[in-house]
Amino acid sequence: MKRKILFFLESLGGGGAEKVLSTIVKHIDAQRYDVTVCVITAGGKYDEEVATHVHLRSLLKNAEAYCGVEKFLYKLKYHLIYDWLSPGWVYKLLIPHNNDVEIAFVEGLATKILSCSTNSKAKKIAWVHCDLKSQPWPIQQGIYKDKTEEADAYRRYQQVICASQQVEQVMRNHYGLSNTMTIYNPLDSEEIVQLSKQECPFRVDAAKFNIISVGRLERVKGYDQLIPIIRNIREKGNDVHLWIVGEGSQADALNSLVKEMDMRNHVTFTGFMKNPYSLMAQMNLFVCSSRAEGFSLVIAEALLLGLPVVSMNCAGPQELIQLCGVGNLCDSYEDLEQEILKRIETVSSSKVVQFPFDVSAIIPQIETVLAR
Repeated sequence: MKRKILFFLESLGGGGAEKVLSTIVKHIDAQRYDVTVCVITAGGKYDEEVATHVHLRSLLKNAEAYCGVEKFLYKLKYHLIYDWLSPGWVYKLLIPHNNDVEIAFVEGLATKILSCSTNSKAKKIAWVHCDLKSQPWPIQQGIYKDKTEEADAYRRYQQVICASQQVEQVMRNHYGLSNTMTIYNPLDSEEIVQLSKQECPFRVDAAKFNIISVGRLERVKGYDQLIPIIRNIREKGNDVHLWIVGEGSQADALNSLVKEMDMRNHVTFTGFMKNPYSLMAQMNLFVCSSRAEGFSLVIAEALLLGLPVVSMNCAGPQELIQLCGVGNLCDSYEDLEQEILKRIETVSSSKVVQFPFDVSAIIPQIETVLAR
């Protein structure tokens, strides 16, 4: 009989963790595992992709599909989940039951709700993708009142899977957990290389030095620092163009910053791209300007494609670059600017690394945990 697996998260939006889950469910052994992905809200970027491989359920349908009375009922259910019901009652009333393994795949509300599981037969796993010490967003958003409450939720899980060893160290040292292990995010290397050869929807001027960064348009990604850096580099006489792939709450603020600095012809916001690799393949450099990261899936993808990488020295990128043996880490934004300048002065391609994160290596590790 197949082992019933539940992955639970808020949505399948366009973030790195959601992309990782899409990769996992595409490659997990369908002969051994009956997988359901349950999201709170439907309408994510990866909904269709995930639904072609496993069962996809949502507690709330896409809000845009409703009007009139249905819109009112949607809002009522939304407030029940997010404001009125306790996490325990949300689990009892709305989460699919009778699973052998229950996985809270993203930090925050999904982890809090599933920590209240009453399914005594299920193995409970929490997945942590970011450094919650330097990026304590679940506490900042009021999901937990403090670190103690958050740590108590994680202690209710038999296993806490961390996206990097440094994330695991945070969960052990900062949260006092002992039920942790590291499994790196899997990448489908063959698929990424093939996608990089497809036609790109954007025209790239190869005469310029093209720099790309991929990530949510949020403060943690440091784009408010990267854009002024690119302006400074241009003022030194370098013809550079910055491409930023992603969407998020800081989109308007970042667009205003670009206009204020008169950089509209030198910075392109592409929005979300399901296939950013066709654009990455035409770049001269990948830059990670993040204030904090967990694993940094896009750095791994850039290294896979042989794209030179310069990154801020935070948890995930540090470990990833050390494992792959290529790329440069910077301790400050001043250092980041200088490192980009060095790359412009000595244009070269990076070597394609021997890749330790391919699905062929990582999926068996995940299946071993699910089978216990």
